[in-house]
Amino acid sequence: MLTIFFSPKGGQGCSTLAAAWATSFSRSGETILAAAGGDACAILGRYSGTGGEPSRSGNLTVRQDLGELGALMVGIHGSSNGDAVVDLGTVSPVTLAECRSFVGHEPARFIMVVRNCYIALRAAMDCGKVDLTIVVEEPGRALRLSDARDILGGELVSIPLDPAVARAIDAGLLEARLPSTLAATVGEAIPA
Repeated sequence: MLTIFFSPKGGQGCSTLAAAWATSFSRSGETILAAAGGDACAILGRYSGTGGEPSRSGNLTVRQDLGELGALMVGIHGSSNGDAVVDLGTVSPVTLAECRSFVGHEPARFIMVVRNCYIALRAAMDCGKVDLTIVVEEPGRALRLSDARDILGGELVSIPLDPAVARAIDAGLLEARLPSTLAATVGEAIPA
């Protein structure tokens, strides 16, 4: 299965959720995490090496700094051998359309990550239909999940903004000890 994560605005949690998703998949078989940017290894608590070499541990292989189309190519190839998670990071609607066209008829699931904030939801409206939207809910925001559902439609899953996630990343333990909020969201959103 090819799962593609993206966000219409930076700082929404896209790379963290892609890493959590790949970690969950890797517990049941070979998985590749292909990232357009360069934070995937750091998020997982891995040494990234030099020269763009893959980082392998257990069933999870990480490739990073690939750019959008490079990440998609690695993801499409990797999905033929198991699960592949692509982290596109922040993309514009034009880049997203190019990525959809590039993927073509490959079976893929597009997942958009946004927070319950006006600017992120406004940008998300231009992204078109997605298979799933994950809304990272921040306490104290005026907009709620119901607002996101009214604005975006489609399938939505919410995840609370959880300080345990930041602590796991800071300690380099996200891959080893996936916080329960992330594990629950991934478990709820993976199709049976």
